[in-house]
Amino acid sequence: MPPDQAPNQAPNQARTTLSFLAKLLVISGAISYGLKFGGPLLSIPATTGVALGIVLLPPLGMALVLLRRGF
Repeated sequence: MPPDQAPNQAPNQARTTLSFLAKLLVISGAISYGLKFGGPLLSIPATTGVALGIVLLPPLGMALVLLRRGF
């Protein structure tokens, strides 16, 4: 690799990282906004089963994704 190309890689990587973080922030904000103002419109009963489902479904989904990637 020529020496004049090495400095150009760091700003490109920083720009890519900054772009990813900006997208992550916008998507996170949109989800938060949707939950804050759209959540009360949902009629979900306050039961133990619903609470367990809300708590356990994300880790189980992630476990399935990781298991699938492993095989």
